Amino acid sequence: MRKQSFKACGAALAGIVMAAGLLTGCGTGGGTNETSQPAQGSGTSQADAAGDSAQESGAEGTDTEDGGQEGELIPISFARTTDASIESNIFAQIDASWEDNLWNDLYADEVGVQVVYKWVATDGDQGKQKLNGAIASGDIPDVCQVDKTTMKQMADAGLIVDIAPYFEQYASDRLKKLIEDAGPQCIEAATFDGVQYGFPFVDCDIETADMLWIRQDWLDKANLEAPKSIDELEAVMKAFGDIAGDGAVGMRIGNTANIPGFFHGYGVYPGYWTVAEDGRLQYDKATADMKEPLAKLAQWYQEGLLDKEFYVKDDAASIEPLVAGKCGVVYAWHAYGLYPLQDSASADPEADWRPFSIIPSAEGAVVEPGIRMATSSWYVVSAKCEHPEKFIEMLNLYCEKSFGDDTAEYAKYINPGGDMEGLWRLSPVSLNTPNKNQITTGKVIAAMADGSTESMNGEETNMYNYCKANLDGDRSLWGWNIEFNEGGSQTVLIGYQEAGNLVYDEFYGAPTDTMTSKSGTLEAMLDEAIVRIISGQMSVDEYDSVIESWKAAGGEQIIQEVNDWYQTR
Repeated sequence: MRKQSFKACGAALAGIVMAAGLLTGCGTGGGTNETSQPAQGSGTSQADAAGDSAQESGAEGTDTEDGGQEGELIPISFARTTDASIESNIFAQIDASWEDNLWNDLYADEVGVQVVYKWVATDGDQGKQKLNGAIASGDIPDVCQVDKTTMKQMADAGLIVDIAPYFEQYASDRLKKLIEDAGPQCIEAATFDGVQYGFPFVDCDIETADMLWIRQDWLDKANLEAPKSIDELEAVMKAFGDIAGDGAVGMRIGNTANIPGFFHGYGVYPGYWTVAEDGRLQYDKATADMKEPLAKLAQWYQEGLLDKEFYVKDDAASIEPLVAGKCGVVYAWHAYGLYPLQDSASADPEADWRPFSIIPSAEGAVVEPGIRMATSSWYVVSAKCEHPEKFIEMLNLYCEKSFGDDTAEYAKYINPGGDMEGLWRLSPVSLNTPNKNQITTGKVIAAMADGSTESMNGEETNMYNYCKANLDGDRSLWGWNIEFNEGGSQTVLIGYQEAGNLVYDEFYGAPTDTMTSKSGTLEAMLDEAIVRIISGQMSVDEYDSVIESWKAAGGEQIIQEVNDWYQTR
């Protein structure tokens, strides 16, 4: 799963660059993705310096059908943000830079493109400033990676092209299959007035689902089975408190109270737009259905099963009890074993975290995990770009090296191992796949049974080797084994897929006008009430009046705008 580390944990992610490079998922962040993905921004077709440089380096030759000369390189401009991990690791080991590296050489040799960076920003804020300035001037890079809001802004300004015809004519079979497997939503989200302006940086929707991580060694010590309902989970947390001793925390929760898997067990999907009984979309966080799970959390808080100071603890602070052996229950995503639970496993040889399906509020009830479209960024191509097809040809080549069967090429361009794990990020374009990790898991489990890796590509072989090394005693690779091997987090996701009773976030369009102007204030209104209810500062019944205030302050208008989109999508 090649994704930067998904909506991540800031400085903590520096310790899991390797995980971020391989695990998709968690999706990429929103905005312009200046901080993570290789390509970004927006722009014109031939940057001045790019054109001059390309002309100087191109050899004279015969005219070609596209108007150039055989042997000349076509300059294509991009923008990106400096990646400290790449500069400290890869650039320190090889003679390379963002402008001069083996990926840029590959695109020159195989596609006839000279990669040019319109800017390399020092941080995300500077990158956003440069992008906004480029949009305002109309002088954007040839290829940019942007979020839905920026893409719509560019489309309305006439800055970007319809990418669909180029995809249909130039995409390889592998690339077309990858996009087909991603499903129609990521294309629909990039289509305005019937024109597809964006090419999706596809991600794995199923990997947005939550699961329940529990310390199996503590279950064994307490002579308990994995819980099958919220009441059984409560009993488990109380037993774990006796094992952990002073300072025990029953379940991890931070100051955002962002534990979607818990709410999904009640059939409530905070942050999602779901289909109501009348067929219209409703914003689940602004419904009375929130009250039952909130009442349970408030009860747990009063009983000491939640951190008494959770509301002042960010993500980094709230995970400390997990690593310190004071908490054995956490709702989280599939890659949680890589971070922070790998730290727990490294610190305590007996720590045996296991991932389980989310549990229903009552035993025997049907569990319906929530998932949403994981794709959060799209490539766009400038209307001034003279050769948009070259972008598609670059993606073809990237997919060949990344997902092809040649393990030597994979090692050369994608993952040589060690500190060079992120070599793929030198490419100005890259792509995730919607199901690669699930396929890898099936192959790892099969290879564990028969010892054969002949059918594996480079990344699949790496995952098998990581899992086997952990089983052979390398505790530092525990996180990979609990991700890809039998009984790991990917098998939980596969189980969700096979059950098929998934609940989707039904709104995947660009933010509406009222969302853009008021969503920050409106979300804060609900979030503050949620934290106050859990911590006993507000009664759960007061949530009804909070919802009414939310609607009056702009929520009702957002509901109307979202349903207008829903009817015409």
